[in-house]
Amino acid sequence: MQFATQLNAYVNTDNEFQGDGEVLMQYTGIQDENGVDIYEGDIVIPVKFNDIPNVITYVSHGFYRVKKHGERVYCNMLGSCNIKVIGNIFENADLLNINQNQ
Repeated sequence: MQFATQLNAYVNTDNEFQGDGEVLMQYTGIQDENGVDIYEGDIVIPVKFNDIPNVITYVSHGFYRVKKHGERVYCNMLGSCNIKVIGNIFENADLLNINQNQ
């Protein structure tokens, strides 16, 4: 077993992550306009447009801002504009319902 003692978690013999309810979020290596680290699962808003909330998602080769506008889903490469972190999908999922029907 390999232990991650800080999280009271481990990787079991089937290579599955086991933990105590903590959620691991992948750091993107990018910060928002206020210097806040951006992680996969964060909810962000593009500053210039005050747009619909976007979720940071990893897709095969990089991080993207993903948003749903009506029935359409849009993806933009992370770093394509200044953004501000307003929460994350684990603690603030209700933020995704803001302005969804614009």
